[in-house]
Amino acid sequence: MKTAIQPRLEAVAVLGAGTMGSQISFTCAKHGYAVRLMNQSSGALETARAKHRDWAAKEMSDALSRDSTLARISYDESLERIVAGADLVIESLPENLELKCRIFAQLDALCPPEVILTSNSSSLRMSRIEMEVKGRERVCNLHFFPRGYQAIEVMGGSATSAEVLKRVCAFATSLGLTPFVPRRDSTGFLIGRLWHAVKREALREYSEGLGAAEELDRLVHMTWGWPLGVFGAMDHIGLDVIRDIENVYFEESGDPKDKPPAFLDEMIARGELGVKTGKGFYCWTPESTEAVRARIAQGLALRAQWEGALAAGRERFVGTWKLVSFENRTAEGEVTFPFGEDATGCLIYTAAGRMSVMLSKAGRAPFGTPDPMAVEVEEKAAAFESCIAYAGTYEVGEGRIIHRLEQCTLPNWIGSEQMRFYRFEGDRLILETPPTPTTGRETVSRLI
Repeated sequence: MKTAIQPRLEAVAVLGAGTMGSQISFTCAKHGYAVRLMNQSSGALETARAKHRDWAAKEMSDALSRDSTLARISYDESLERIVAGADLVIESLPENLELKCRIFAQLDALCPPEVILTSNSSSLRMSRIEMEVKGRERVCNLHFFPRGYQAIEVMGGSATSAEVLKRVCAFATSLGLTPFVPRRDSTGFLIGRLWHAVKREALREYSEGLGAAEELDRLVHMTWGWPLGVFGAMDHIGLDVIRDIENVYFEESGDPKDKPPAFLDEMIARGELGVKTGKGFYCWTPESTEAVRARIAQGLALRAQWEGALAAGRERFVGTWKLVSFENRTAEGEVTFPFGEDATGCLIYTAAGRMSVMLSKAGRAPFGTPDPMAVEVEEKAAAFESCIAYAGTYEVGEGRIIHRLEQCTLPNWIGSEQMRFYRFEGDRLILETPPTPTTGRETVSRLI
């Protein structure tokens, strides 16, 4: 049965007032959403309320903005009350599959069919969490990153509808975040799998005595420019959370290399969970963090230097570029023009990292049907054959640029990354695709 999803999401329910639940609820309220934050512990809710006041005071100079943001957040210990009237539910509970399955079964029973149900899990696939859910077309993962990061991962489950993914991506964009949509169901999603590999090897190096946490993090600062390093980042996330996530990978793979090391369990048993308890791989009391602060400052400086180089590389692209030629070239030198030699179009890059592209046949005929909503499939198909348009974000590297597509007239391209080699010739920008097999021959598409 097709789910009728509300055209606009306005009320958000967040389950869990821990580190991420507190952050998610504040972010939503800051961007105009009515938010209900639930936790069974009144103490956790009071801690979240204090964090919200502190963040509002630090981030908002205008008293009216501070007050209105905080007024949009309500706090409750009842699951039934916080989901009543919600358009979107975000579960942000511990990384425990049994717990999440039980909660989603309750949410499925409590929430009307039009309410979207999401999990902020950073490793568990929705296809595992949704096992007790009847309306599986309305569920998906919505993985937030810690405050300060501008990305978010959106991944469907076994039957998530395209409309739900569309609404959730639009919601993420409204929070100032760029959604990344994995092309298939995967434990750890996109960044989580990369982070898992880094964590796993860092923990192994530490347990094998190859280096102390401070030495390894200093090397990461100086080479990769990560301000917190690997061990500092794990301390901020919470070592109990790290262990739970690593166990998800181990339970699925059965690979001994994925099993969290024994020393991690010992640290957790001693209450050494990281920043939230004042001790983990580092001491996080005010008296003992000067060295950590110094390393973070150095890492931030390196990061700023790297970001400055990227920004300088972007400067040459920013602006509107008029299409001169859209052509395909084979290795044998044969040149063809997919939209004709007189194709029209433009390419726009903004300083904020957004881009949009439109390519069209010259003199392309408009729809013959006056009402665009009544245009027949055949006429739409013919129009798409003579026009390509897409929009999203971009990132400039050395000699190459990546277009990340959020919208596109070609549905299969949505959510993809399109890498192009670039060079400048005078006032012209030339973009070329990597060689692609076409009709048995290597072909390069070129935009000038």
